[in-house]
Formats: sequence, C-alpha cells, structure tokens
Amino acid sequence: MTATIAGFVTRADAGLPDPRSVSDHIQASRGGVAVHWGGNGAPPATHDGCLARWRSWHAFHTRDRGWVDIAYNFGFCNHGYVLAGRGLRVRSAANGTNDANSRFYAAVWIGGGDHDPTDQALDALEWIVAECRRDGAGTAVRSHRSFKTTDCAGEDLTGFAASLDDREVGQRDPVVEQGSYSPPPPAQSGGGLLKVDGVLGPATISAWQHVMGTPIDGVISTPSELVAAVQEHLNTRGARLRVDGVGIRQDGREYATTHALQAYLGFSRTDGRLDRGMSLTVASLQGRLNTGRF
Repeated sequence: MTATIAGFVTRADAGLPDPRSVSDHIQASRGGVAVHWGGNGAPPATHDGCLARWRSWHAFHTRDRGWVDIAYNFGFCNHGYVLAGRGLRVRSAANGTNDANSRFYAAVWIGGGDHDPTDQALDALEWIVAECRRDGAGTAVRSHRSFKTTDCAGEDLTGFAASLDDREVGQRDPVVEQGSYSPPPPAQSGGGLLKVDGVLGPATISAWQHVMGTPIDGVISTPSELVAAVQEHLNTRGARLRVDGVGIRQDGREYATTHALQAYLGFSRTDGRLDRGMSLTVASLQGRLNTGRF
C-alpha cells in the first residue's frame, strides 16, 4: 500500500514569507534525503501547534541566524502532514556540511528528544522521500548524524531512515492512530476527504468543481469550465492568463495556467508541469480542497 499523507501545507498556508533568495546549487541526484528532528522538544499536540512551531523555526533561522530562509526543505509532523520549506531543487542549509547541503534535501520531524514519531509521521517522511526521488533525487536516505557529530535525528528516525536507504519506498502499510487529529470538513458535497496522493483523478476534479461552482462530472475537458473558472480566479490574484479553459493537465507538459496555479499555491519555484504519477502541486491542491476552499 502506498504511503499517503493527511495533507500538504504550502508556505502560504503555513504563514511563511517568501525566501530572501533561492540557491539552486544542489545535485540531489548524487545524494538523496537527510532526516532531522527538531531538538529536544515534545511534538505539538495539535496540528495548529505544528504550524506555529514551523513559523518559529523560520523566524529563528532568518532573524536570529540571518539565513535567507528556513533551513529545511520539508517538515513532517505527527498528524501526518508535510510542510513546505525550501522545497525541491533548492539547496538545504541544515545538513551540517557544504557537501551534504549540496547533495541532500533536509526533511525534519516536528518533534524530538525522548518522544516517538507516530506512524503518520513516518508515512509523511516516506512520502517526502518518494516525491524527492520522483523529482530525480538519489536513493540515499541518511540521518543528520551521518554528516556530523550530533544526536539528531534520534534512534527511531535514524533507524527508519536506514530502512528507506536505497530501497523502493511507498510499500509500507500505514497504521492510523485513533483520536490523534480531526481533519477539517471535506470539500466534496457528499463524500469523504480526498486522498492526498498527488493524482488529479475524478474525485479531486469533482471536489475542485464543487468548490469553484462549475458542473461536476469529475473530468477536465478541452476546453474546461473548471479550468476557465480557475483562470479567472488566478487573474484576480495577479495572473495574466488568457481565459480559454486550457492549461491544467497531469501530462508532464508545461502550461502557463499551471505556472500561475503553482505560484498561487505558494511554491517558490514553478515549472508549469503536473508530473505524471504523483505531483506535489496536486497534493497541495488536494490539501486545500480538503479544507473546503481553493
């Protein structure tokens, strides 16, 4: 069973400002993902607490350390959410050495010390690793302690990182912990929450159509009333798109509308593509639709 996440939180939804600058001096194909924890503090009890801690780390890194952005590429929490930091194709500042920062993305658990990551947190980490590999990162998964003398990322995460190293990911059976976090109301008029799997399928399209107030058939036609409604909405936020109902397809091709969609969702770098299989852009969209909004 493919590991799934509760949702993908964009920078905008987390309340992070744009980075002061972005460095693309990373060759993740020669490395992979480095796993961190957030020090000795207990993981927040609520997801809102995770978002608050993420903002506090951003403030510490940018204000107190003087860095251009939060040091990590991604965060993941005990509630099963993935939080956007520097994101894909951007050099990390968390791994301890120039070489490690130039070859490894940094993924940090919002917890630490003697506390244990939940199965939802481990699923979220595995999802991050799969997404990085899909984007071309190498298959190595290392604990922070692989690069410098430190207790980070603790015994549990270090062991789990070793289990992901150089093997196919996405095959764990995630265990849902009861009573941990109640998600927001679903976007669909008559269904449950969307599976945040990065696939622009009929359920996601129907939920999007419902939110945008267009006819609901679970299909993006050519041209599409849904896409036209999205284009009109994006134009109210500063995009200058031709409202032609074309430009959102999960076919790996570049479209101006998809560039604007990625910028709207808070991505610091846009490529205008919805990658086949699993798309980080679609996952972000699914997380927003699960809150009943676009």
